[in-house]
This record gives sequence, C-alpha cells and structure tokens, in this order.
Amino acid sequence: GGGGGGFDCPVKSPPVYETFMRAALKWTSIVEPDESKYGHPSLHWLLAMAYWRESNYPRARDHFLYASQAEECGRMLVEVATSVGYRGEGDLFIAQMVLQLLVLQRRGYAMKVFLVYTESHPNFKDQSPPFNGFPLLNFLWFLILASKFDENTATFECLRKEYSRVLNRDPTFYEYLSKIGCLFFGVVSCTDHSVGGGSGPGDFLGQLFGGGGGGGEMGGEGGGGLLGLLSG
Repeated sequence: GGGGGGFDCPVKSPPVYETFMRAALKWTSIVEPDESKYGHPSLHWLLAMAYWRESNYPRARDHFLYASQAEECGRMLVEVATSVGYRGEGDLFIAQMVLQLLVLQRRGYAMKVFLVYTESHPNFKDQSPPFNGFPLLNFLWFLILASKFDENTATFECLRKEYSRVLNRDPTFYEYLSKIGCLFFGVVSCTDHSVGGGSGPGDFLGQLFGGGGGGGEMGGEGGGGLLGLLSG
C-alpha cells in the first residue's frame, strides 16, 4: 500500500492490540465526550494510517472520517480512486466523503479534504473551483460554501434542483442530503435515513447516530464497527 510511509503500526494485529485500541477509543469518548464523541481523532488517525499501509481502504476511510489530517485523507482517497476505482468515477469518491463529513457537521475538515483531493487527483489537479466538465465537484464546492456562509433553505433546494442529474448517479446522495438539509439549511421535514458507506446502501447513519446495525463499511466482524468499539 501507499500512504503509511514509515509508520509501523500493524493492522493485522494480535487480540491484545485490538482490545487495547477498542478500550482506548471508548475511554477517550467518555472522558472527552464533546471533542471525542466517537473516540479521539489522534487514535483514529493512527488506525487510518495503519489500515492505509495495509491497503485496507474501507477501514482506513472509516477512521479518516473521525481524524483531522486532511492532507493524508485526501491523498488516500486519490490512491483509492486511481488504483481500484473505475475510470470516470473520481468525483464519486470525494462526494461520498464530503457528504458524510457534512453529516458529522465537520464542514472545515470537509473543505480541506475536498481541496487536497481535487488538487492531487490527476483528472482535476489542473483546475480549481468551479470545475469545467465536473458538475458533481461544483455541487460539492457550492454545498460546502453554502453550509458555512449561507444556510438558507432556498439556496439548498436550488442546488439540489440544479444538480439533480448528477445527484442521480448515486441514490445514497439524497439520503445524505436529507440529513444535511436539516442540520444546516432549516429543512423541517427530516427523515432519519439509513445510509451506506463508500460502496452503496447500508447502515452508515444508523450506526453513526445510534440506530441498528448491519455490516457496511462501518461494520466489523459481528456487525460492531466503530460504534461497536464505543458501546460494546
């Protein structure tokens, strides 16, 4: 795998290591509930880098959601998109990440990851917002800006209507956007969707916000996933 550099933390670890990390994440979520609701960002970063080193991209991506290193997160997503993604789907990889980060109300981190990704991906690095020929990237850019500086329901609905064609590429986009509309744009009728991870419909939001759980990218053995680490 690419991104681990000189990092030597083993991912395929003995049970003692797994148990320690489980306890550490849970402990930090208890002692710092405001800042570390899902475990301390530094621990998530260590796990993300370790999984990235092993080319375990789904797990690395899950932990980068809760870390704070936008540079590494963006570069890891570029590696995934260019090594295992289909040609022409580079914008989908960053779309999933940005929408999930907005659901977590991490607007600043979402903006940084978006910029690192678009400045590093070979298909986009010669452009800057607004992008020529990549409407989904433009939608993400305008959505992040609106969530930070506008927070107007009409603006949000206009964006959804204007970019409906590209949003139809992935049915989970509208599920994320339902939650984002409630969080930032004053949308009243909010359905608590269960939303997939990077690969399709699943239980991302259900697990994230205390619902039931299947597998999906957030799920581990036994369906616990990250929420299992914090509550099991």
